[in-house]
Amino acid sequence: MIQRLKNITVYLMAGMLAGPAAGLAEDFTRKVEKPIRESVAIRQETQQATESWQAEKEKRIAAYEALETRKADLLAARTAGQKELERQRARNRDLADQLAKLEAISRDIEPFLEETHTRLAKLLKQEPALLPEERGQRLERLQALLQDPAVDIGEKYRKAMEAFFIEAEYGNTVDVYQQPITVEKQPVTVTIFRLGRLALFYQSMDAKSCGYYDRGAARWLPLENRHNRAIRAAIEIVRKQRPAEMVNLPIGRVVAR
Repeated sequence: MIQRLKNITVYLMAGMLAGPAAGLAEDFTRKVEKPIRESVAIRQETQQATESWQAEKEKRIAAYEALETRKADLLAARTAGQKELERQRARNRDLADQLAKLEAISRDIEPFLEETHTRLAKLLKQEPALLPEERGQRLERLQALLQDPAVDIGEKYRKAMEAFFIEAEYGNTVDVYQQPITVEKQPVTVTIFRLGRLALFYQSMDAKSCGYYDRGAARWLPLENRHNRAIRAAIEIVRKQRPAEMVNLPIGRVVAR
């Protein structure tokens, strides 16, 4: 009985001791472990927020730097554009000055071009036997060009000078060509030998007759057959069918106009 009471006492004491220990453990968990866990969780959240903000910060910095670069490029382009605009304005002013000068030159050149055309027409009239078709067509083209308002003054001047120099060149060259003429009221196609602007000779296609252009009479006249050989030789020299040599041609008198 006494032993049983001891056991009961020990059991009760153990129960009494166990009760406070469990309360202390629970209180420890509540006061120590929970705050630690909460602190760790907060730290993790803070770390994640910091990393997220750092990434966002770097992204915004990169965007800002890109915008700064774009701004610098735009400013440079604007500066270049302003300089180009100034250059263009200067060119426009130069072009306007040149246009005004060209208009003034045009007013001075147009009478000169008309005078040149008149002189060429006069030459054609004075020398109707000298390549009349070729020269007449050139003169007609020049007249149409000079009257065309769509053609600039520079092109008109170039064509007028071209026609003028071609006419001038006739006096320094020799030529051979075929041309229909009228001899003693008979039309005939002959070979013409042109000696500059000094003289025109013809020879029949069969080389049996020859003649010359009389400027005073303004007609083709026959020559004696003894001149056939000299005229034939001149024709062959111009055609490079024989070497150059002295040729005795009946030049006659030169008519000055």
